[in-house]
Amino acid sequence: VHQARLECGQLVAVKVQRYGIDRIVNEDLDVMLGLAQLAKLVPEFAPYHPVATVSEVAKMLRRELDFGAEERNLTQFALQFEDEPHLKIPLPISDLCTPKVLTMEWIDGWKLDDIDELVAAGIDLDSLAERGTQIYLRMIFENGLFHADPHPANVLVCPNETIALLDFGLVGRIDD
Repeated sequence: VHQARLECGQLVAVKVQRYGIDRIVNEDLDVMLGLAQLAKLVPEFAPYHPVATVSEVAKMLRRELDFGAEERNLTQFALQFEDEPHLKIPLPISDLCTPKVLTMEWIDGWKLDDIDELVAAGIDLDSLAERGTQIYLRMIFENGLFHADPHPANVLVCPNETIALLDFGLVGRIDD
């Protein structure tokens, strides 16, 4: 992911897929599937369902490579939370997106695990945790669609104590 500036002056994040990564991922997944098929023959490994596990990992990795799906996820989440003042989803710049390039608005903030910086900035950590919990509960129980990769690099805290979620390559869906 790179920072860039559009001709109009707007800062954007440009996520560029590494050339040939889809081929490398697919080759690695083929090897993993072959190993999983061998592993299922070993009685000690059978209860772990190695083929099903590798198949699930393969689905997740292939979703991460689909920048078109990520663009749609960004738009869908932004619409679902447009009324939430404490959550920021970076909007994609669709005219500058391709299957291998995702361009979206840039968001400044601290990583969620930069505790010392958050405290120094006067961020109320208890309030932040409560807002984050409420946002995730809404995603799961009201929308049935949630950000499925919430590690600290994908969660920023903005100076106004807004939570920003990044990287929507992986989302979870809960049906009825």
